[in-house]
Amino acid sequence: MKDLIANLLETSKERLKNPFVGAFLISFVAINWRVFWIILFSDVKVEDRIIYVQDFYISAEYGLLYPLIVALVYVIVLPYITWGLDLLVEKSTVERKRMAITQQVGDIKGKQELAIEEAKLEDAKASFRDKADLNKRIELLQNQLNERERLIAKRDEEIQSLHDEIEVITSPHLERPSKIDAQNEEGLSEQYEKFKSSDLHKYFLQVGTAVRKFQDFPTDLNDIIKEKFLATEIVKEYREDMNLTYNFTDKGRYFWKLHLNETPIDKNGEVPIDYNFS
Repeated sequence: MKDLIANLLETSKERLKNPFVGAFLISFVAINWRVFWIILFSDVKVEDRIIYVQDFYISAEYGLLYPLIVALVYVIVLPYITWGLDLLVEKSTVERKRMAITQQVGDIKGKQELAIEEAKLEDAKASFRDKADLNKRIELLQNQLNERERLIAKRDEEIQSLHDEIEVITSPHLERPSKIDAQNEEGLSEQYEKFKSSDLHKYFLQVGTAVRKFQDFPTDLNDIIKEKFLATEIVKEYREDMNLTYNFTDKGRYFWKLHLNETPIDKNGEVPIDYNFS
């Protein structure tokens, strides 16, 4: 008996595991829940409950048709509905993932383009800084070059001045450049006014012309007069080896300039014969 009951229960378990049977039972209970409620919880006598249920709730539709339809829908139709929903869900999931990937790709491309533009900007800044530094260096070098050229020109002037002085020293017959300033010029003007009243003044045109042209005194000039011109430092003697030459001093050149300014010239370009040198 026990084995029979055990087999029965085991068979019942197997049957209940069947999707259709389980679905049918669940739908039957769900549709006829009032029957089970009245039988289990009503205060009326059991016989009256059964009669009441038979009269109002027992029918082929509620007992067999409706639960069968629900079970069939659950077992056959519901999987297809679930499959269709899964397809829709899968499609939407795939599309969402695709949109997310597309958005991420767009963000990555945007970041790449931004990085490229930033790199270009940094390159432009670096190039601008390099050009600015190069221009500053060029300007600095140009200033240094100009300064060096100025120094070289100054050195050239100094060298030329030294050469001139050396040439004058080594060649006494050449005239030295005049170094008479305003104060000396005023003193020399006073000396020249006194010189005009001296006995040398009347020989000055003859002596000055010979000194300027030949670096020598006139051949017919008295030696005393020559010595007076040397003593008054109007003319200076220069010796170079065996050569003897004469030239004006700064004082003599200044006197000569004033004397020439005072000397008249006639229409023939000559000094008048009756010009008084004294």
